[in-house]
Amino acid sequence: MVFNISGPYYCGNICCSLEEKKVRAFILGLDGATFDVFEEWVDAGKLPNFRKLFEESTRGHLITTIPPLTPSAWSSFMTGKNPGKHGVLDFYELDEEMNVKVSYRKARKATTIWKYFSMKGYRVISIHVPFTYPPEPVNGIMISGFLTPSLNSSFIYPPEMRDEFIKNFPDYRFAENTRFSERREDQEAFREEIFENMKLRMKVADYMMEKYPWDLFMVTFMGIDHAQHWYWRFYDKDSPYYDPEGAKSLGDTIFKAYSLIDDYLGDLLARLGEDTYFCIMSDHGFGRFYKQVFVNNWLKERGFIKFKRDVRTLVKRSFYEVGLDTKKISELVFKSGLGKLWAKFSSESKASLASGFGITFKDVDWRRTEAYSFGYFGPVFVNLEGRFPFGSVKHEDYEKVREKIIEAMLELEDPERGKKIVNKVWKKEEIYNGPFVDRFPDVVVAMDDFAYTSSTFPFPSKRLFATPFTYKSGEHRMNGVFIFKGPGVKRNYFIERPSIMDITPTLMQLFRIPIPEDMDGRVLKEIFE
Repeated sequence: MVFNISGPYYCGNICCSLEEKKVRAFILGLDGATFDVFEEWVDAGKLPNFRKLFEESTRGHLITTIPPLTPSAWSSFMTGKNPGKHGVLDFYELDEEMNVKVSYRKARKATTIWKYFSMKGYRVISIHVPFTYPPEPVNGIMISGFLTPSLNSSFIYPPEMRDEFIKNFPDYRFAENTRFSERREDQEAFREEIFENMKLRMKVADYMMEKYPWDLFMVTFMGIDHAQHWYWRFYDKDSPYYDPEGAKSLGDTIFKAYSLIDDYLGDLLARLGEDTYFCIMSDHGFGRFYKQVFVNNWLKERGFIKFKRDVRTLVKRSFYEVGLDTKKISELVFKSGLGKLWAKFSSESKASLASGFGITFKDVDWRRTEAYSFGYFGPVFVNLEGRFPFGSVKHEDYEKVREKIIEAMLELEDPERGKKIVNKVWKKEEIYNGPFVDRFPDVVVAMDDFAYTSSTFPFPSKRLFATPFTYKSGEHRMNGVFIFKGPGVKRNYFIERPSIMDITPTLMQLFRIPIPEDMDGRVLKEIFE
């Protein structure tokens, strides 16, 4: 896949030697950024540095992984491969005993851009890129990102830098300490912490840029993602959760998150100069959120899931019948102001606590169960014999069961809106390929273009539809952001449908790093003059 060209890097028809110029690249990761939201502010002149950047760069809607999830998307960016080749799909996974486990970086089984560059002697610095915990050894510095537990963890490579980092940034945090709730004081506090974290990340990036040498530098901000997840209700008048009173003081939250990046852009681009390749990317887009769909309840209603008949399970089901379920208890926790305390529990601890009073996969009679759902957007696994220790579906019946699930899901309707919500269904082999596909769900769905999600807990409630107890009002979409600027790059050019997997091979080509044949991404040749 490497072009037959001379020189250490390629930029269209421009070939340069090491003596003439040294190539560097800077990637600004904006988790959740979407042109659908901020392009109108650019056009109106409210984000002047973005406007100037548009005129000097190539841009396009970056197509992300299916479904549009942070772990799979960032992993596909870092590896240039589809999830079937790197093994990461969701925030959580189930072990062989059906216990919920957090997916960390070690679940990814493919070489990353950081490693490719390091192996060729290039110096890399990576700051807060999601799904990099624990940090991998690199020729440079890596500060892990989203899902890093705290400063007490092994968050930095090389580990000898830990004391220096904490000394200079003692208040650094990987996520907000406060939690959004229905209380206005929590909404205001969460908003301020989003902005504080963004500013702190900028200080860290500036410090690392100035003090340490680098050839490839990346810093990622989660602030836009978090603002859109929780403050969409104050921004979008057509949102089912629109809050006109709150919009008076909080309606500009999303704009301010983009504006903070715009302010940073001006100084950053001036320091990088014209000879540095500069890329802005996001892992997915955003749109309004509607509801949670508890897909396992739907599967149970249609006979795909069967419960055990023991006393423990029968008692739990009786609690659900009177409204004492996982979702109700979670709502009470958040409304009582204990959200901060709940947030300190690990996902495994939350799952363990929930299993004590909530219906979980431990209550399922697997020998009589044909399928189950597990995942953020409600994908479905066929309980295939041989694939799972508890498998019940024979191989000759696999396709028949899967087709039955797909046919039924296409009829799933939100009664409150009076519309069918499943607008796209994929069989896993239609969107994934590679050695890890067998572990992936057999049916992947888009419910109203991902405006509906499911739940990590298998049976949070006896209901099928519910409002989220996390108070989210915005949710992921497929179209992220791609902006690319540098020597020989087309100016004010719009590229059609670049993939999130294309960024790594394009950068590797610029640095004359051989591109493995099994990479799914391609070099974006058309963005160069």
